[in-house]
Amino acid sequence: MRGVVRENLTSVAQYRCIMLVLEVCLPPEPSVTTESTILCADDTEAQRYVVVRLLQRAGFRVIEAATGREALEKMASSPDLVVLDVNLPDISGIEVCRRIKSGAETSRTPVLQVSATFVSTEARVAGLEGGADAYLVQPIEPEELIATVRALLRVRR
Repeated sequence: MRGVVRENLTSVAQYRCIMLVLEVCLPPEPSVTTESTILCADDTEAQRYVVVRLLQRAGFRVIEAATGREALEKMASSPDLVVLDVNLPDISGIEVCRRIKSGAETSRTPVLQVSATFVSTEARVAGLEGGADAYLVQPIEPEELIATVRALLRVRR
């Protein structure tokens, strides 16, 4: 157990180092201001950390969730977009997306599904046919993540 915890902490430390490098290489855009709020749901702390920091540096407000249940609860705050990991511990991201899209008040909320495990064409098609508005495979290039989020928000408006 100790090795697993140490391995996870190492991953978080590695991702934080990556973010420090990104901050030096990608300074925040001074002209970027947004009122958009994004819900980021991912059970892997390191992955969530990277995505959240990238979104914040691009000017978005971010709400975090570590489980599918927590993501569904946080939909009450009416985020403008959801970045949703497919492989969540309690409820699959596909099911969370289906519930978001079937809700009267949340059906128009764009959902960007992401996954480091479900990367096959079949998995991506299943995510998109299950209601996701876009699907990216991790690791995600920072520019691609931000461009996809901005495109989904433009379509929503």
